Amino acid sequence: NAAFFQDDWKIIPKLTLNLGLRWDRYGATTEMNDRQTNLVGAGAGNGPGGILYVPKSTCGTLPSNFVAELTKDSIAIQCTSNRGLMAVQDLNFAPRFGFAYQFRPTFVLRGGFGITYGSLGNIGAAPYVLGNNYPFVYSVQSLAGSNTVPITYSNGGVPSLENAFQEINISSPANATIAGLQIAGMGMNDKYSTPYIESYNLTLEKQVGTHDAVQVAYVGDVGRHLDSRGTYNEPSTFIVPGANQYAYSPFPDLGLDGAWLVTSGTSSYNSLQAVYNHQIRAGLNVTANYTYSHCL
Repeated sequence: NAAFFQDDWKIIPKLTLNLGLRWDRYGATTEMNDRQTNLVGAGAGNGPGGILYVPKSTCGTLPSNFVAELTKDSIAIQCTSNRGLMAVQDLNFAPRFGFAYQFRPTFVLRGGFGITYGSLGNIGAAPYVLGNNYPFVYSVQSLAGSNTVPITYSNGGVPSLENAFQEINISSPANATIAGLQIAGMGMNDKYSTPYIESYNLTLEKQVGTHDAVQVAYVGDVGRHLDSRGTYNEPSTFIVPGANQYAYSPFPDLGLDGAWLVTSGTSSYNSLQAVYNHQIRAGLNVTANYTYSHCL
C-alpha cells in the first residue's frame, strides 16, 4: 500500500522548489494455506533459546517428535494470528525535496534529496524461504543395508518403479528424519525493518557560448536496513579441528548453519560526475560524460 503527493512551487522567478511526501507499507510474505514457520533465535538470532512462530491454522500439525526436539533446545512454539510470522513497519514516510536556482540565464544550481523504500527481498527458493520449513517440506529416506544388498519388503519382494513406495509412507512428516533439520529464520526478534535508500545530489550547469554546456554534479546515496543473508546455529566459541560442532552450538538438535535473513545491511555510493554537451546543429548533439565514484 502507498500514498503520495508532490508538487512544484515557484517561490521567486529565479527559485523553484519541488516538495513531496510518500508513504509505503510492505507486508510480510504469506503462504496461501499458512504452510510456513519462522524460527527466530534469541538475542542476535543465534540463541540460546528462541521462538518458532507458526500460523494458528497450522499450529496443530507439528509432529510430537519435532516439538520434543525444539523443547530440548529451549525453543518455544508460538501460534500466531499474524500469517506473515513477523512484524513489519507501518510508518514508512519518505520526504522528497528539490530546488533549482538560476543565478543568471546561463548559470543554474540544482539539488535534491529523497528517501525511497523498497519491498522485502524477493529471494526465490530455499533456503531463505519460510515456506520450505519442516513440517511442510521434508524428505523421507529408505536406505538399503549396504550397496550390495537391496531393500527388501515384508513380502520378500524388492522395489521397482511400480511398487517403490508401497512400504514407505511419505504422506506424513512424522516419518521424516528430523535430527539435524535446518529451519530458516527471518527477522530480528520477530521484526523486519523496511529497506530504504537516501539519495542526494547537487549540480551546477553553465552554458558556454551559444552551442556548449558544461555540467558538474555530486551524486550520492546510502542504503539502510538492506537484506543481509547469513546463517545461525554456529559454534559459539573456537573449537579444535575435528571436534563435534553440535556440542558447541546453541541448538544442538537442529542442523548447523541454518538460513538466517535480517535487514542489517548497509551501502554507500559517492560520485563526481561531469557532462559536456555540444550542439553541432539543430537536432544533432554530441555529449561526453565522466564519472568518478566510490561504492561500498
